[in-house]
Amino acid sequence: MFFTYFFYLRHKLISALGTDTKFNLFFLQTMDLAQRFEEATSYATISINSLEIYKLYPIVSTKGMTTKYGPTILLSIRETEARIFQLFIPKLHFAVISDDDMDKINTKAGSLNLVFKGLYETSKLYLLGIDS
Repeated sequence: MFFTYFFYLRHKLISALGTDTKFNLFFLQTMDLAQRFEEATSYATISINSLEIYKLYPIVSTKGMTTKYGPTILLSIRETEARIFQLFIPKLHFAVISDDDMDKINTKAGSLNLVFKGLYETSKLYLLGIDS
């Protein structure tokens, strides 16, 4: 019954506003769907390999955690205004970041940037940096 009443009101609104409004309402509903799809992938976990070399990624937050592979840091970085990616820091970098460092990074959220500098060919080591 609620849906019947809802569609009745929607029909009344469209007929009162005219034909162009039908297109506008459809467009707005489509935009809402697109936004929902965007939000569904906005916190995707990615691999360091998928980062662009020498692009600055603002750091949103850090979080220490333990996975099935051992202790690590989950780093949230911003690619665009609407999209935040999460990635796990390699053990080499995890070993040099203390809890105090993570607190400092979290308080300066947005002012520090992660930089992927490529891959060291002989050892397949990720070259990462933090830039302000």
